[in-house]
Amino acid sequence: MNTLSKYKLWIGGAFCLVVIGIVIGATRPKRESGAQSGASPDVEVVQVEQKDVPIFGRVDRHAALADRLLVLLKDRKLARRCASARRRSSRSTHSGEAGGAV
Repeated sequence: MNTLSKYKLWIGGAFCLVVIGIVIGATRPKRESGAQSGASPDVEVVQVEQKDVPIFGRVDRHAALADRLLVLLKDRKLARRCASARRRSSRSTHSGEAGGAV
């Protein structure tokens, strides 16, 4: 194929695509923009009522875990205080006994 026939082939193909596009665009049904006209929809208006409703799910589990963790931390601090008090009292008792024996 020579250069002139390739050029004509490309021009003919482009022309066919343009014609097909125009035909498809002209035969497609037109869309209406905006809302369709007709009867207005029925709308119900109700009074708002505020209620406390429980929330279930991850938030409750995290809150429960956080509460349990706080209790454990408080218990741990209390246990440390008791242990340190026991150590102090045992030291004073042992040092007193050692002092009395000398």
